Amino acid sequence: MGKYLADVVYSDGIKQIVQTKFGGYNRRDSAGNGDIVDMLNMTSDRFPLLSTKKCNRIDGAVNMTAPNGITGHNALAWVDGTEFYYDGAEKGTVTNDKKTFAWLGDICVILPDKKFYNAKTDTFGSLGAKVENQSVQIKDGTYAGVEAKANTIYKAGFDWSAIFKVGDAVTITGATDPHNNRTPVIREIEGAEMRFYEFTFDIGTATSLDQTLTIERQIPDLDFICENENRLWGCKGDTIYASALGNPFVWYDYEGLSTGSFAVDVGSAGSFTGCYSYLGYPIFFKENHIYKAYGTKPSNFQLMGSATLGVKDGCSKSLAVAGDTLFYYSPQGICAYTGGMPRLVHDTFGVYTFGNAVGGSDGIKYYISMYGTMTDTTPPALGWTVFCYDTRYGVWHKEGHTQAINYAYCRGLWMLTSTGRIIAVGEQRLKSLNYVVAEYNNMVEFGDFTSDSPNKKITGKLLLRLELGGSGVTGVSSSLSVDVKFDDGEWEEIAKIGETMTDDPSARPLTYKAELDDKRSYYLSFIIQRCDRYRIRLRGVGTWVLHSLTREETGGSPLKKH
Repeated sequence: MGKYLADVVYSDGIKQIVQTKFGGYNRRDSAGNGDIVDMLNMTSDRFPLLSTKKCNRIDGAVNMTAPNGITGHNALAWVDGTEFYYDGAEKGTVTNDKKTFAWLGDICVILPDKKFYNAKTDTFGSLGAKVENQSVQIKDGTYAGVEAKANTIYKAGFDWSAIFKVGDAVTITGATDPHNNRTPVIREIEGAEMRFYEFTFDIGTATSLDQTLTIERQIPDLDFICENENRLWGCKGDTIYASALGNPFVWYDYEGLSTGSFAVDVGSAGSFTGCYSYLGYPIFFKENHIYKAYGTKPSNFQLMGSATLGVKDGCSKSLAVAGDTLFYYSPQGICAYTGGMPRLVHDTFGVYTFGNAVGGSDGIKYYISMYGTMTDTTPPALGWTVFCYDTRYGVWHKEGHTQAINYAYCRGLWMLTSTGRIIAVGEQRLKSLNYVVAEYNNMVEFGDFTSDSPNKKITGKLLLRLELGGSGVTGVSSSLSVDVKFDDGEWEEIAKIGETMTDDPSARPLTYKAELDDKRSYYLSFIIQRCDRYRIRLRGVGTWVLHSLTREETGGSPLKKH
């Protein structure tokens, strides 16, 4: 809401209404008298003053043809078409579709491909592994240097360590004895021998069995994934999974150790729509249900669920934490979740509804790109729009009309756009990138000024206390145009303030020269109008800060004439 100083009323009935505090985006029908009903590229950085955001900076070295996702670690990683890149270098090949990422230490897991990239060892590969229809022997062997019964799979001339690792849970199929078709954990590998715990297999009275087996390190199909307490957690359909402790390659280790895997089915309606690690717990969402996983090991893991607003289908990437609060897009709008029942922070958008939401956070601000439609035919459709919520002040700002594929954090927040560009959002600490500045236009439209009076009012003067900054773009000068509209009339430009303007108070529209970064007042007069309501719009190029907006009015009667 706009904040005003006391009205100054002169003897001739003219009063000055001074606004020194400006709120955020407010599209509700009740907006007016200093509320901002539309904006472009504005920010809360100078709140409660009205200011523009800094010009967007694009990584000039990256221009993807098929942007499929971005993620951050010690460097940025992304997928362009079928190529996976880390720190600007191609590392491996994936399928050409949108990706979901999760990091466990230095290992990046890439879904739905079930691929991984290890940033520490610079290796790329598949999470799963498989050998099919292998002629092997199941026999007695050794474990920890001591003889052990029925615990070894042997294949002459074969090196099992080239495919599997100690600690892998491998699913065995094809055995003639159904007891041997199981998922044990590999405890030792030595050349042609792969060893398990004693009596893992059943070989009867024989010392060995010739078998044709398929052996696979399986990875579950997962739609959503997150890291929590050194495990990866994921979900699909009605099932929640947890990997082995610190091991993204093992998901079916159910031998009872504290480091093992975990899986559980839930009974609520619908499929999972997202998951996220928050306040030390993995949180799983359906559209109308939230589950929180408690516990420290598989033997004491348990779920607690509540029927409430979850994540809207198709909006799993809207999940992000800002100001210690988890934000996401629900079937009823944007929610703020602090561990209990979520609350809506969506009222400011009025009649607009959204979908395909993608969110990110720099720790304080929550950014969300989503596609806006309307519930009636009065306002224009928004299309793809980026909004920012500042958790310090509880205000929204509309930044632009960009479709984001997803956001990533790496020494600052980044947005991958549908056009294949990587945009630095807010302040960045990666100073070595070849930045290209873009989107230096901005706009603010105030709601109806009625002075809370049903009577006519007469106005013809505005006073702006303004600080004009640079555009950040070579060859582009900074300026601010001021427009007014009376009742249902057309917009009229009444003044233009800029670094290349000349002072001409007799010109129409008025022109004023502004020295950059110089804070001063501009007195704007225009043809006196009598109206029921009026609006003010500011259209700028470059950056500026509005310190105060003063309106001069004279009250009238509710009639058409005096």
